[in-house]
Amino acid sequence: EMESFIFVILRLIIRDGDNLLEKTSDRVAIASLCLQAATKASKATGFDQSIVYLEFGILVLGQQKWRKHYDICLALFNSAIEAYYGTGDFEKVIQFVKEVMARARVFEDTFQARMMQVYTFGTTGRFAEAMDFGLETTSMLGESTCMQPSKVCILKKVLGIRRLVRKYDCQKLVQLPLMTDPQKNSVMLMYTFLFTPAYFRQPYLAVLICCRMIEMTIKFGASPVSSVGFAGIGAVLTRNGEKIEEAFSYGNIALGFSDRFGGDAWVCRVASGVFGCINVWKVPIQKCLPPLKRAHLVGLGNGDIDVAILNASLYAWNSVDSLPITAIYSFIQSLNDRMSFLGHKQSALVPLKPFFHMCKNFVSQANGNPKNISDCMKSDMESSQDMKFLLTCANNINFYSMILAYHFSDFKIAESLTRGASLLYHNLSSLGAAFGRMYHSLVLLERASSSKSCKRHRIHVVRRNLKAMYKWSKSCPENFLGKQFLVEAELAAVLNKHPEAKTKYYMAIIQSRDSGLLWQEALANERAGKFYLKIGEKSEAINFLEEARRLYKTWGGIAKLEHFETEVEECFGELSEI
Repeated sequence: EMESFIFVILRLIIRDGDNLLEKTSDRVAIASLCLQAATKASKATGFDQSIVYLEFGILVLGQQKWRKHYDICLALFNSAIEAYYGTGDFEKVIQFVKEVMARARVFEDTFQARMMQVYTFGTTGRFAEAMDFGLETTSMLGESTCMQPSKVCILKKVLGIRRLVRKYDCQKLVQLPLMTDPQKNSVMLMYTFLFTPAYFRQPYLAVLICCRMIEMTIKFGASPVSSVGFAGIGAVLTRNGEKIEEAFSYGNIALGFSDRFGGDAWVCRVASGVFGCINVWKVPIQKCLPPLKRAHLVGLGNGDIDVAILNASLYAWNSVDSLPITAIYSFIQSLNDRMSFLGHKQSALVPLKPFFHMCKNFVSQANGNPKNISDCMKSDMESSQDMKFLLTCANNINFYSMILAYHFSDFKIAESLTRGASLLYHNLSSLGAAFGRMYHSLVLLERASSSKSCKRHRIHVVRRNLKAMYKWSKSCPENFLGKQFLVEAELAAVLNKHPEAKTKYYMAIIQSRDSGLLWQEALANERAGKFYLKIGEKSEAINFLEEARRLYKTWGGIAKLEHFETEVEECFGELSEI
């Protein structure tokens, strides 16, 4: 019954706080009440009110709180650390973590605070500190991990894991006995929190962490976070769209662990790997987007900022073909505003910035100049540390600049960016790998049609890209067949195989429409219209170009639409009204 009136009781106690602190002898009871109220408030009204109760509970315990009331004091401090993280007050988080580490009687009592320290470092872009501190903690738990594993080491490790997992039936893996060793469970938890900073700063370390989590699961038993290891390795296997079937089985194992243990916090971490990187190669993209968006929103609600941003990034990257560009732009802008409102630094959003600035160019915010992506990125940086991280985004910038340059007909610049772009998309597990190959091919074919030099080499690269696209189209035609048809149409046009080109353009348009890929359908119509115009069939060209204009207008790319209309007007005057 008291629980129903806990907030009323505490408000009365806090109102009479000064007198109470002098009189009360039952400080522990009041502090416990504060802890209960804080837990309820964090779920009902948010972290701000929770902090009020926690601070009062700590104050009630007095100057000798750690010596006389150790257990309740530790619980209040750990809860306060989480609450301060939820409000974005990272200085308070660090301050409280330091006090817990200084006052704790045993190492085990510092673990929760240590995890939040790693998490805070990651959220604020201090990735190196997060990794150093996290690996120092796992070392204290008896787990030695190489900070900078080599590529050869990682290849051997992944191969060993694949061989190990093949020995087990997927269902039996999911039903393994529970991991009962508390130290091993603690290592698994710390690895889960270390994964994101490692992913952004030391990708090989992130892979090693996932391998070790799978090894520990098979050797010591199942943990609520075992799913993270399997999802991570599955995402690694789908790099550049490879080993799709094997990766899909890892994704199913990860989802099996998630179903077994539940818990939104861990499900959100699995969503990014499974629905953002693995399932996109087997499942229509429209079925992958809702789990990513839900994971993003749950992450925000839980104060799990790193996971929220990772899921938001994958949602935005993977939805660019199927959603209006204005919706994606607004989604990222809202995320940016939310981060600012909560007081979070923008460091965690840096990987998303090149994509955001590409969208900005399309919606008429930066005049469609591909150089603006790099310039705008530099102006967005908040610190020298961010500027260093910008250097690691160079290929990311090249990738989106290449797409932008292609759409705004600066094909020479687009081709100059393909080398850097290919270094990125060959290492992506998301749909970016397919986008990269498609646009790389379209750029080379456009250049081959206007310049005879290096034509043979360009066509050779395109055919090599098509080999990968054939495999993807068999795995999931809804996501990839339209891209394949469009590249095939452009190749046939360059080789003057006009009947084949006409058929492939038509198939690209129909497939894109059936798959709900709005941007791709618009591009296929544009390219078909320009092809028909080039071979002198103007009436057919007008039909395709008018449809492209309608679709670009629906897509919301105002700058792209204006550029497209200008190009068409230069060819044969203003298009008739639809």
